[in-house]
Amino acid sequence: MQDTSQTSNIIVYLGHGYQRNFVAIVNATIRLQAGGLDLTQEDQFKTALMEAITEWVLSSENGQRAWEDACGEFQVCDLSNALPSPDLDKILARRGIEQISITIPEFAELWDCETNLIDESRVENLA
Repeated sequence: MQDTSQTSNIIVYLGHGYQRNFVAIVNATIRLQAGGLDLTQEDQFKTALMEAITEWVLSSENGQRAWEDACGEFQVCDLSNALPSPDLDKILARRGIEQISITIPEFAELWDCETNLIDESRVENLA
């Protein structure tokens, strides 16, 4: 039997928050074809994820509580806080997302895309 699952990493830019840039790494084990979607494609993965989270919010107490805690905007950080969730895991699996975790790297709070990676004091004579 051919393995139809693979692990994918998606890097999500979370924008500016508290004067910093944030990224998140969404790690997921996916079924390659699920419900007519190709979950290796980022837009189709996002569609499956959004459908699963919406179903979870509408069908479970944990989902409703997470939605209320998110103040009407359920974002990647909210999902990170809600995991693990056995009832959400079941819904995700039906959508082809067999495992999911979210990592928000610590460095994301310490630097952003404009952080200078050159020691200016050592190269000042080159300018």
